[in-house]
Amino acid sequence: MVYRRWNINTVDENISKKLKVELQTTKLLSDILVSRGITDAKEALEFINPTQSLPDPFTLKDMDKLVARVHEAVDTGEKIVVFGDYDVDGISATALMVTSLEGMGAEVYYKLPVRSEDGYGMSKTIIKGLAEKGVTLIITVDNGITSNVEIDYAKELGVDVVVTDHHLPTDVLPNAVAVVDPLRLDDTSEAKKFSGVGVAFMAACAIEGCLPEESLDYYADLVAIGTIADIMQLKGHNRTIVKEGIELLQNSDRAGILALLEKCGLTGKPVTAENISFAISPRLNASGRMNDAVLSLNLLLEEDPDTANEMVEKIEYYNTERQKTEQGIVNELLSEIENNIDKQKNPVLVVWGEGYHQGVLGIVASRLLEKHGKPTIVLTVDEKGEAKGSGRSFEGFSLYDAIASSAHLVDRFGGHKLAAGLSLQKENLEKFETSINEWAKKTYPVLTHKALKADLAVSLKDITVEEIESINFLAPFGQGNPSPILVLKNVRLEAVYPISDGKHTRLKLTQGANNIFAVWFGIKPAELVYNIGDKLDVMLSVSVFQGQKKMISSRIKALRTAGINNDFIENTEIYNSYNIDMNLMKNQLEQICPSRENVIAIYKEIGISKVFKNDLRPVFAKLGEANAGKILIALDVLMELGHIVTKEINGCIVYCKSENIEKKPLSESKILSCLESKIQSK
Repeated sequence: MVYRRWNINTVDENISKKLKVELQTTKLLSDILVSRGITDAKEALEFINPTQSLPDPFTLKDMDKLVARVHEAVDTGEKIVVFGDYDVDGISATALMVTSLEGMGAEVYYKLPVRSEDGYGMSKTIIKGLAEKGVTLIITVDNGITSNVEIDYAKELGVDVVVTDHHLPTDVLPNAVAVVDPLRLDDTSEAKKFSGVGVAFMAACAIEGCLPEESLDYYADLVAIGTIADIMQLKGHNRTIVKEGIELLQNSDRAGILALLEKCGLTGKPVTAENISFAISPRLNASGRMNDAVLSLNLLLEEDPDTANEMVEKIEYYNTERQKTEQGIVNELLSEIENNIDKQKNPVLVVWGEGYHQGVLGIVASRLLEKHGKPTIVLTVDEKGEAKGSGRSFEGFSLYDAIASSAHLVDRFGGHKLAAGLSLQKENLEKFETSINEWAKKTYPVLTHKALKADLAVSLKDITVEEIESINFLAPFGQGNPSPILVLKNVRLEAVYPISDGKHTRLKLTQGANNIFAVWFGIKPAELVYNIGDKLDVMLSVSVFQGQKKMISSRIKALRTAGINNDFIENTEIYNSYNIDMNLMKNQLEQICPSRENVIAIYKEIGISKVFKNDLRPVFAKLGEANAGKILIALDVLMELGHIVTKEINGCIVYCKSENIEKKPLSESKILSCLESKIQSK
């Protein structure tokens, strides 16, 4: 199991009390604001109700050139194509730009790449096809900033290109009529954090000659969807736009969006950033992952309710297929990893198979990362012997740098620290796996995982409907402004209930005379390693359920045995690194080398109580957090010598004393001997 640190913010009570009085609000809201560094009443009010004006579109470099070229094309009746991307940001940006140009009377069409056929961005084949149809102007949205070769080719064919994008440019900008990208080094605008649809919104406002504030009533819903889906920071201008967009979604007049809201079960209910992220966005993404993103684009543009409903049914089908396909690949790869010791020992998981659907590989990589706690790359091999795939990582391990270290084996790659895409030849897969893992062992001898963060610790008596409702003033929640996370310390596990046919668990937690019910999604009751009566620390999110009677609804993010701190984490990370042959220092090896007393202590504990393999924190708390690494090695030694075995009980793996009479003495442990030899050699 990968254990993660809990970082719980502390609050200056005096500052919080002062802010509470000045804002005339609840203690919980003022505590959260202070926890997040907002200590001034004026700053808090500006955050809660942003009033700052949006950037002037013409402060973006080349916007004047873009407007001039587009106006020329509209005035002379040229064929214009909006070229987007197949993700939600690209789809919503395309819908926005097409809507804007249609409103101006332009002859406008659209084109999205097909993920499985075209890959990301423009290609010469696509450009040639558009030129043959008489297109003379291409407007890119959410792409184009690195399409230098393709844009040069378009110019040769007599097709002008104007670029709108939000990705990092290369050293040389494309030779387009206009390149509008706030991440250009010479761009001084305030749009640096905008998504692709945000930049497209700025361009549409400039083309129409309207202030962005005046255009929010028409476009904020599309900008909100794309901004949230692309996990952009919900601060500053993005927060202003998304807040307006969510209000617009509550009363949308777009037939496609209304049909989508109904399918998501959101008709007549509050639309939130969380709804967009977990319900709307995956559905809009599904058609592009499984087939062609044009279906989702057409849905956003559709005006007829009946047609929109038909489209949503197709999208729902693709979403269901996406889930099935994803789960099938995950199950297959988990089985492969379980039966492959070499892969288990690698710091980077590189897995592949033939005929995997390329559209779900990023999601599969995320699932495997979550399961094994390692940077993961998943690839599919086609009939031509080309392997294409996606990778995911965590803060502290740069996946981009890892792939770059083996660039000599890769045909193409791109991305950033946490996510990347790549392609290489089948015959290079094993060499690549070896190369990237050798680099990882040298560069990251100990893998440190991102901490779980909480705003503050509270008492159960302080969680009331009024207090929790006040949190909504901080919405919309998302990247840069997450939904508040609270910690309850030393609560008693009172009861455990299965929900959704046992797929999830509902816990009743008590503290003194107060209680709360909390749902733990993805955890079956049988997988819970804690017993009724145990004292726990629980990290959770809370909200108010608006039924006939207002009730507090809470979701568990994590829990652990009460009183344990983060002191054991370093030792478990060293243990995990040792198991995958990382180059550790002498003092690190000594930290996990058990004494005879350590081995006896854990052996006795197994005889006293259930010791669950997938969560040893109760044992660490009892036998000493500083001994965590030693306990883990001791368990391996006891298994090796036949003193203990593992058994599956109700779906959980539990350590038990062995009935084998031929137990070997501690002196015959190869595991212990190897560890001691490594210490002596340092």
